[in-house]
Amino acid sequence: MNPPNFTALQESFHPRIRALADVPAKIVPTEGATKVISEWSDGLPAGCERMNVHAWRSGLLLAWLKREETITAKTAEDAVKLAQYQVDSHDYYRVKAAENVSAKVQEQILRVLRKGPTSKRHLQQFSHASRVGTEVWGYAFAGLVKNGNIAQHKDSEEYFLVHELDEV
Repeated sequence: MNPPNFTALQESFHPRIRALADVPAKIVPTEGATKVISEWSDGLPAGCERMNVHAWRSGLLLAWLKREETITAKTAEDAVKLAQYQVDSHDYYRVKAAENVSAKVQEQILRVLRKGPTSKRHLQQFSHASRVGTEVWGYAFAGLVKNGNIAQHKDSEEYFLVHELDEV
């Protein structure tokens, strides 16, 4: 594979970035932009309240990249999409709160299996069995099998997700 040539991109960005050292860019939001980001941030789940900072930072960067003098409502909408992606990513990869180590390990195993069937060895690797020890991991794994949440394919060594644990 040939490495990409970024010369044209560098020639367009470097002068603008160097100019920021001499004259800072002052890009203020419009009323519409403030409304868009405020409405979005008001609906954020608990623990994500500061994500509005990421949305504003993205809005500022997008406006600068587009050579806009203000952060418009449209740019704010695009910034909110980026910030919402971050919220969704954090939520997806966050291990749910658990009452004990076994429940936490079970959630990690289920998260791995939501991506598709895999071998027990890969389950151990991707759910970090070495961090909690094989005895605790094995107990959590056996509990999921016993409850029918996961099962092994008849014709292979792969395990798959049968159904999610019921949340109380």
